[in-house]
Amino acid sequence: MVLSLVVASLVSAGPTVVSTRYHRDERGGAFVTELRVPGFMAGYERIAAVSKDDRSFLLYSTFDTGFERDRPTVEQLTDQLDFAERNAAEAKALVAEFDKAVAAAKAKKAKTFTAKTRWGEQTHQLKRAAEERAQLVEQQQNTVERVADVRKELERAKVEATAGSTVFVAGRFTETGAAKVDVLRGPARGAWVPQLVTTLTLELPKSGAQPEVLSAWAEAQGQTLGLAAMRTEAGTGFAAYVAQVSGEAWGAQRGGFGRRSGREPDLYGMMTGLTAVQEALQLDAWRDREEQPGPKVKLATLEGPHVASHDYDALRKGVEPRVFDAATVIPADTFALHFTSAEAVFTVVDLLDAWGTDLSHALEGFARDRGTKERLFTQLALPRDDFSRLYASRAVEAVSIIGHDPFVREGTDLTVVLTVKDAGAVKLAAMASRAQARSKRPDAVESTEKYQGIELTTLKTADRAVSTTFAESGRFVFVGNSPAGVKAALDAQAGRAPSMAKSPDFRYLRTLYADGEDAFAFLSDAFVRSVVGPRWKIGARRRMECASNLQLIEYARLVAQRERVPATTLDALKARGLLPKTLGCAHGGTYALLPEGASCSAHGRLSFLTPLVELPFSEATATEAEEYRDFTESYRQYWRTFIDPVGVRVKLSPAIDLETIILPLVDNTIYSQLKELYAGAPATLQRQGDTSKAIAAVSSTFSPSKKVQSEIRDFMREAHVQGQDPWRWLGDQVSFVVYDGDPLLTIGGDVPLGMMGRRDADFAAVTSVVLTSLTLPTALVVKVKDPVAARAAVERLIDSLELSALEHSRRRDSTSVSGYRISEPSGQDPIGVLSLSFFGVTLRLYYAVVGDQLYVASRKWLADEVVGRGFVVPRDSQTELGHVRVRLDHARLKAALTAVQAGWGENMREACFRNLVDLELVSQASRSTNELVTPVQRALGYSPYCPAGGTYKLDSLGEATCSVHGKASAPKQPKELADSTSTAKWLGRVESMDFSLTFTPEGLRTHVVLQPRK
Repeated sequence: MVLSLVVASLVSAGPTVVSTRYHRDERGGAFVTELRVPGFMAGYERIAAVSKDDRSFLLYSTFDTGFERDRPTVEQLTDQLDFAERNAAEAKALVAEFDKAVAAAKAKKAKTFTAKTRWGEQTHQLKRAAEERAQLVEQQQNTVERVADVRKELERAKVEATAGSTVFVAGRFTETGAAKVDVLRGPARGAWVPQLVTTLTLELPKSGAQPEVLSAWAEAQGQTLGLAAMRTEAGTGFAAYVAQVSGEAWGAQRGGFGRRSGREPDLYGMMTGLTAVQEALQLDAWRDREEQPGPKVKLATLEGPHVASHDYDALRKGVEPRVFDAATVIPADTFALHFTSAEAVFTVVDLLDAWGTDLSHALEGFARDRGTKERLFTQLALPRDDFSRLYASRAVEAVSIIGHDPFVREGTDLTVVLTVKDAGAVKLAAMASRAQARSKRPDAVESTEKYQGIELTTLKTADRAVSTTFAESGRFVFVGNSPAGVKAALDAQAGRAPSMAKSPDFRYLRTLYADGEDAFAFLSDAFVRSVVGPRWKIGARRRMECASNLQLIEYARLVAQRERVPATTLDALKARGLLPKTLGCAHGGTYALLPEGASCSAHGRLSFLTPLVELPFSEATATEAEEYRDFTESYRQYWRTFIDPVGVRVKLSPAIDLETIILPLVDNTIYSQLKELYAGAPATLQRQGDTSKAIAAVSSTFSPSKKVQSEIRDFMREAHVQGQDPWRWLGDQVSFVVYDGDPLLTIGGDVPLGMMGRRDADFAAVTSVVLTSLTLPTALVVKVKDPVAARAAVERLIDSLELSALEHSRRRDSTSVSGYRISEPSGQDPIGVLSLSFFGVTLRLYYAVVGDQLYVASRKWLADEVVGRGFVVPRDSQTELGHVRVRLDHARLKAALTAVQAGWGENMREACFRNLVDLELVSQASRSTNELVTPVQRALGYSPYCPAGGTYKLDSLGEATCSVHGKASAPKQPKELADSTSTAKWLGRVESMDFSLTFTPEGLRTHVVLQPRK
């Protein structure tokens, strides 16, 4: 109460304006005002500046004591000083006691002496007394220095509390004359209740020559943006560019951004095969290096990775494959996605809308919609209404989608191949679609050409927002966004180029699928070789660099608009330091700054980049050639044996069923490590320990390689577990099961779904078993060959752990291990208990051997239930062989549902907050205070959204906030997930998810089954 009165009196004294400095040049003006604010506590409070008119803008505040650094109060420092003085007095007394004990020992001519220390009475040797005294003296000196430091900080805090903190308000301006700025104060975190500190009256001059003012403003901006990025985990992007370019242009000394590391492989990627596909294509295996001078290198002299292909015809052993008709017109070096009917296409699109989008939104770290699917439908002039669906189902037999590179979001060539029942009807429908597209884009130009006697009709706008080419040949109709892609398909049909139907890897893979499918995707041997070849690898790198340059141009334009300086040309942006003067396209294109966006004459615009198939080139720079040679060497080390084709089969009813085959498996990857654990043959994996409360289970064969077996034997030997060889009693299957319960803490924010592709999944994989066992009922189930030997081995392990704990524990009560059995009146086999205590925290594991299963549970009721009823293996629809199986039963979530929803809600809030910085910055450039999303979509190429359905607006301080989640300094979260959120929809649609992974002689097979709720 007294402190509140003191602070109130200090605040009422009012701030003092120490000085105001101005600078103005062709880039505009800036000012910095220094204030003394009584009673202000940096770290606990914050200062905000809000312009009262349109003369000053982009206002930031900071302090002389560091930007929003936590500073202790006078009361806290007083307590710290008292504690430090007590420590200093105690240290001084210890030295005196030590000297007294030494003197007494010398008088008695003793060899040892006893002195009191902080740890009690201890005996010391007299000959080592000097060394020990030196340590005590050093400790005493440290305490004295600590007292001095705290006393100095306390004096500073007292002065600051009385005289006030130094606060700097920095801003930009373009006009002249009188301007007013309100200075507000409020809590550093929590709901902002502004309290007016003062209103600054500025006289904005026509000229000023204090350039350090600009750097002070840029530094304050960089610090503000950096803190906002840290709070929202926004990473790099437009905010980082703004801070960096301001610092470079105006000499700011601080205010940088950190860069997040790339995403590591996670369980979701491994179990679906996505990680294997990424490894096969090596899309990100390219190191950054500055361009070095040197002669051009002919592309024909650059050799791709020398990696062999399997003898697929020999592997096929004469079995004839099931080859669909469209494979005869699909070029061998393209990827292919084939649908067995037009209805299957629309069903998959609907599933992506209803299921895939919800799942990706729930898992992704950024809630940003780039509209890739809608852009492609518009670009190809393909309708999606109900009439079109019905019409296509009657006129189209099958649909295939092909392309030469995997960069679909960036702008690959896509060609839709229709196997038609009625070519005339399809042609009329295509003409109607082109006419509708032309009505929406009158600037679209239609042209025709003959290619090998076949007519191609193209409708295209300058920005490629509409780019569709139509052709028909025989039973096939082609609709592509690139004439080059359509021509490649016509060449394959005519035999002028190899087709997929004749590719040995495709023919072999089709023999591995015993039954039909609704959709089939294939990445061929030739496609993988093409993607990792010099033309595509270097071409993709050039296009990526050009896309970055185009984005920089858009960023620069936004910064100019934000600072209200005229810069409508590239030269003007470069002159103001907003763009590098050497900015250029590696492919030789020229840049233009158009009203609708930045453009490159070679690569087009950001939303619709030119497909690589349309960008041929014959030479590479010396640096590009060196980079590519390094890449091929790395690739050869990765792929010591073979190239990896990939096939995916999809079934849509009654469950969603996806099966992936990778031929063969790449060396030196995370899968190679897994193969060491599953060296034996695949087996039918039973759902061990399954009950109606089992919500997640990971089951696998237990057949490690000889190397791993030897490592386990060494471990057991080091643990002094003697006896039989463990491989004499260990069985061939092990499962880890998680049961429904009310967790005290969660892993990754969304137990048990945290394993499904969360960031830092590598860390979660290591700690999840231990943490989950502490919070949820869990069980480890191991199949055994000899139950008696299994129980004896477990008890020997417990004995060894108990002895080891006694030997290594410094204090007997800090760590202990004990084992015992629980007496059972019924006379049945008793349940064993392993009790682990760590500094007063005890974890008890209950184990029993029931039949041929060793069961270890984290809850006694689980062990009681198993011992009482025995193991009941449920009937299971998924019975194929495998090495690893993961099952998630979402429908069984009851007690844990609240924690799951809370975790997913937190994930959605974090994703929402990552949008706030860009929303705020772009709104400052567009001067839009009502509609925030549309300017971001136009400027940055994506539409930010709140996963929980919130809307964005600016608050009274000009900061972006969400109607559901608030903002980073005042976060909110709904009590429950709304039924309309993507996560709630996902949980409501899915009964269970089943993943299996199998290592085969041919490579790797994964199987995913998503069971919808009934």
